Amino acid sequence: MQDDPDSATSLSQPEGNGSRRGRSPAVHVGGVVKRFGSTTALAGVDLEVPEGMVFGLLGPNGAGKTTLIRILATLLEPDAGRVELLGHDVVTESASVRELLALTGQFAAVDELLTGRENLEMFGRLFRLSRAQARRRASELLERFELADAADRTAKTYSGGMRRRLDLASSLLTQPRVLFLDEPTTGLDPRSRNEIWAIVRDLRREGTTILSRGGGSARGRDRRDRPRPRDRRRDRQRAQRPCRRPDPRGRAD
Repeated sequence: MQDDPDSATSLSQPEGNGSRRGRSPAVHVGGVVKRFGSTTALAGVDLEVPEGMVFGLLGPNGAGKTTLIRILATLLEPDAGRVELLGHDVVTESASVRELLALTGQFAAVDELLTGRENLEMFGRLFRLSRAQARRRASELLERFELADAADRTAKTYSGGMRRRLDLASSLLTQPRVLFLDEPTTGLDPRSRNEIWAIVRDLRREGTTILSRGGGSARGRDRRDRPRPRDRRRDRQRAQRPCRRPDPRGRAD
């Protein structure tokens, strides 16, 4: 695996586009609006994400990326519009939707006092796996994420990349069909970033649909099949703002 993130294999070319034809989308968002008091976070967002795609939600802070993910993950209800995940309405069928997805936050949510194995087995039990199932899945994921040698060490001894891999592994205990990633490589060194994106590539090849929230960097765009959804009203408002041209003497106009 290469250390330079710019030389890592790109996800910009979807695999097997022809096989996706005729499939219902994994994610459907139609005219979604969400307000917080007088602030409109989402103003009529529309998007469709086919199954097995890596879809990047890119944009500046305040663009509504986290709000949209929280709606998709059934943590918020939209004020208007319709949202479906694999054909299930996220509002009226929220229990069914939760069985199909997993959400990995921006920072690794692991218990530093437990070993890697204990963390995964604990999450497995919280996900209602039997003790035997939790133990088996933990062993499988520790091997897959190259954490087997450190499985019985406490998580506080792990590097940042190892903690992030452990956190991602915990999201896959129930083998979700849709995975939401929130800034999956924040704070990681180039080698660790490459390791996370290699895992994402493997998950996509297996058919998992992945929505990744990012800050809009070129590196992030290279690893996604599609860019973020556009909020048309907000785009028009930004386009109408006057541009400030640089003054040759170093001052703004």
